[in-house]
Amino acid sequence: MAATASMPGTLPGSSRPSRLLVSTAALATCVSALTGCATAADRPTVPAPAVVIPTGDRATTTPAPGPATPVTYPATAAAYSQAFLAAIVDGDRARVGAFAKDAAMTTAVMSYHDRDGQWKLAGCQATGGAQSTVCVYYNLDIDVLQVYVDSARLGGPHAVASFSGTDGNQVPSDAGGYVGQFVDLWRLGSDVAMRVYATTSTVKAAMSRYATVFPIDASTPYDVGGPAPCPGNSVAVCVPVTTRDPIRGGSRTTYLTVDLPKILSHKPNGIVGIDR
Repeated sequence: MAATASMPGTLPGSSRPSRLLVSTAALATCVSALTGCATAADRPTVPAPAVVIPTGDRATTTPAPGPATPVTYPATAAAYSQAFLAAIVDGDRARVGAFAKDAAMTTAVMSYHDRDGQWKLAGCQATGGAQSTVCVYYNLDIDVLQVYVDSARLGGPHAVASFSGTDGNQVPSDAGGYVGQFVDLWRLGSDVAMRVYATTSTVKAAMSRYATVFPIDASTPYDVGGPAPCPGNSVAVCVPVTTRDPIRGGSRTTYLTVDLPKILSHKPNGIVGIDR
């Protein structure tokens, strides 16, 4: 279904029945052939389908505004956000509206219907205590979508409290800039968001070395070099990241192995290894 606002989207409305006009000639034919003709007003109305909304141990039904696909409300943030994304990809505005907090959010998020629809879940993590969870998704164009789910509303409608997105065009297509954005997230300890830029195994290895690479936490200054053959492996391509300890002095260089063709073609997971 096409979006109706500034962004593409997914979820419907209702229409009024039109009046049926019968000509006198047709009516006469009808009377002679049958005992009588029913008009549109005489025909029974068919009730609109209903959406089942779980409430605790019970389930209540509310009339749907028109034909709609039955909506299931998952009980986990990952599954709920995936169902939300699937509705966006399908262009089903009514289903998106069932998951989203309000109509304004539904309209806004529909812009992502026109993006590459192969969304991959980088991961979910708690935010704001146990009250909400953010799930991070990215696609092959490195568009990033962060979906915030209200934990108290899981299993029912309107649990997506907010979302934020980053256009893939903001990700550099040069190795130094690409690695630099990864390092910015690394310094913040944002391991979920780091998975947009690197393979899962690389992120795990990077986080295990956090204290060594960033001795004074996120404020540790660093420099990123250009791509060059990796030390001891002239076939692979590495980008050096040098961090400095302004308190105790000294510096450390870590080599990140990169898939250069993937980075240059502006694709996710372009950092494939870490040395030292």
